[in-house]
Amino acid sequence: MIKAIDKFRHGFFWRGRSDARGGHCPIAWEKVTRSLNLGGLGTHNLEILGWALRLRWLWYHKVDISKPWSQLPTQVPVRARAMFRISVITTV
Repeated sequence: MIKAIDKFRHGFFWRGRSDARGGHCPIAWEKVTRSLNLGGLGTHNLEILGWALRLRWLWYHKVDISKPWSQLPTQVPVRARAMFRISVITTV
């Protein structure tokens, strides 16, 4: 899904249309997704943004159980749960 969305984003940036081929792209997409202060256009990398959102849901479940939505089940991939477990230290 991310590749399909990025295909439309490539076309918009480089051609103003829904598609763009390799010869129409003057800059590598990795450079485009860099932040403005690193020389990019500030466009978000959707894969990294997806990971951040999943980890954020896990964080909210951990730190604020008083919210009504914190009791809702969330579908978080096993790899994201593993990354959360190695990134967060719990002190009892």
